[in-house]
Amino acid sequence: MDQDRFAIIAPDGAPIQVRLRINPRARRILLRLDRESGEPIAISPNRQMVERARSFAQSKADWIAERLQKSTRLATPFQPGAQIPVRGRWTMLTADDSLRVARLVNGQEAAIRAPTRDGLFAARVLRLLVAQARLDLTARVQVHAELVGGPTPVLAVKDTKTRWGSCRQDGKMSFSWRLVLAPPSVLNYVAAHECAHLRHMNHSKSFWDLVRKLDPDMQRWRLWLKEHGASLHRIGAKSP
Repeated sequence: MDQDRFAIIAPDGAPIQVRLRINPRARRILLRLDRESGEPIAISPNRQMVERARSFAQSKADWIAERLQKSTRLATPFQPGAQIPVRGRWTMLTADDSLRVARLVNGQEAAIRAPTRDGLFAARVLRLLVAQARLDLTARVQVHAELVGGPTPVLAVKDTKTRWGSCRQDGKMSFSWRLVLAPPSVLNYVAAHECAHLRHMNHSKSFWDLVRKLDPDMQRWRLWLKEHGASLHRIGAKSP
């Protein structure tokens, strides 16, 4: 068995590779799927429990196989004819070689039109989405930062794997570009959440009270991310 991976057997007899992650803070063995890659992960408190982690994963082979199949169906690559949500609205990806860059068209039917030459259709769509995410996040962060009495932070927009947003001690913030796929209220909640850290670098009651003041519907959008966030990480992914 590889130090960082092991194989289990699916109900149909096919092997499934499981990534091993050691987390001393874990109180027990856990199983989950990576939000971006869809890969199954076994989390163990220590390496002495690796064999127990393998046995536990094998006992859950039915569940893992079912989740992997569902994850595969959810994968939506950036290609002409695909539909993706942009600001929560279903948007058609359309080839248009008369253009030089991708454009977002918000008509009766929303579309992203992009050239296909050079095989860079997906890259152009991604570049557009990152730019739109930066615009939307900058606007909302400016509003919330002013409300908490701080300067407008420096923003970075990335393809983060584990966090929708983060705020450093120096006030610099990072956000996932995938927030632009969600309804605008979700992006607004994450912006409010990170701006609240300009006052409270923790998750204390005072912090959550401030987030709620900035966004009274915060709980609704927080739950939305918990329920739908994983699907956002399958958008732009290549189908296996």
